[in-house]
Amino acid sequence: PRTLSPEAKSLLAGLLKKDPKQRLGGGPSDAKEVMEHRFFLSINWQDVVQKKLLPPFKPQVTSEVDTRYFDDEFTAQSITITPPDRFREGFLEEEANMSAGRRNGVWDASNGRSMA
Repeated sequence: PRTLSPEAKSLLAGLLKKDPKQRLGGGPSDAKEVMEHRFFLSINWQDVVQKKLLPPFKPQVTSEVDTRYFDDEFTAQSITITPPDRFREGFLEEEANMSAGRRNGVWDASNGRSMA
């Protein structure tokens, strides 16, 4: 967006890199890499750690389920829980086999379907 400063654009581009190793903060310096980014040049990190800074806005939340600060566009959506990667990998492999007419690597040539 045109309204973002060059520093903000650079920060977001660095944080949104797909490859975690190339992502800002994904290197050996970890979070220090993010903290040293020019977007945060005016931040005194020692004050942050010591909780000396006042937040520019502090929401008045009344409970754990208080969503009044979120747009209705998001709170009205149904929830879809993404399974952990360890479950997805096996599922995706099985799905690929099924679409190719195989199940557990066995093809049933008599009826064109995979054997259970």
